[in-house]
Amino acid sequence: MKSDTGMSDKLHTCGKCEHLMFAHTQLITSPYCGMTNNQLIVPHFFDGNTEEVTLTRVPEFCENDEAKKSSKPAAKKHHLTVKIKEISSEKINQLD
Repeated sequence: MKSDTGMSDKLHTCGKCEHLMFAHTQLITSPYCGMTNNQLIVPHFFDGNTEEVTLTRVPEFCENDEAKKSSKPAAKKHHLTVKIKEISSEKINQLD
C-alpha cells in the first residue's frame, strides 16, 4: 500500500485489511482474520446495539506484510470503527 507521498504506508489496524472477516452468532458478531487460520481479533470496543466494532491494532499473529503488527494499540488517529451492517455478506460467516 502506498500513501500519497509514494512512501510505504502500513496498516495500523485490521479495519481496512482485505482479510478481515466476521463470525456471526445469535448473540455476538466477532472479527477474525481470514488469512491466519481464522484467529479471533479482539476489538477494543464492540457496541451490540449499533453493531459497531472499533479496531485499534494489528495482532502479532498477523501474516499480512502490509500490516504493522503490535501488542499495543496504534495511535488514536489510526483507530477504525467498522459498522458490521455495512460489511459485504461475503465477509460474514453465519455460525447460528
